[in-house]
Amino acid sequence: MDNRVDVVIGTVIYRQGSYIIDKFLANQKEIQQEYPSSELLLATNEPDYVEELGRFIKLGGVKGRVIPYETVKPSCARSKVWNIACGREAIRQYMLSHTEAKYLLSVDADMIYDPAVLKIMEREIKGRDVLFSGAPLRELRNAIGMGIGCAMLTRDVLEKVAFRCIEFRNGDVIDG
Repeated sequence: MDNRVDVVIGTVIYRQGSYIIDKFLANQKEIQQEYPSSELLLATNEPDYVEELGRFIKLGGVKGRVIPYETVKPSCARSKVWNIACGREAIRQYMLSHTEAKYLLSVDADMIYDPAVLKIMEREIKGRDVLFSGAPLRELRNAIGMGIGCAMLTRDVLEKVAFRCIEFRNGDVIDG
């Protein structure tokens, strides 16, 4: 079995939002059959969920792992976006320090993807830093507030830019 990882598929997950985990993992297995040099990375801020997610991955026959992370935010923060930003940052840090992967595909755990998604995204990202569901970042208009439920980022950009969250006193949030 080839252990090389060219693409990390990362998602922030929590127990309440993992209502289709069986379908999600079956889909990830299909994706890995199409693109064997990929690995799933689940990040959760629920320490008691790490082991259970690990069992799900193993039972699903998916190459992957689970990493715990801590949500660090100011005491005055009200937004739930902090949890996601901290989870994405944990995935970014893990990918950069534990793999040689060229890309991170950020996905949502409550979505199902075309089994060829990695081949398609890798083909379309050529010459770009970020690709949102097949749309290159430099061609998008009004991208502010857009989620990254299916976004590919190059290792080069991940080495330069961290995921973060900024919350203003009025409750408005900038994350990414």
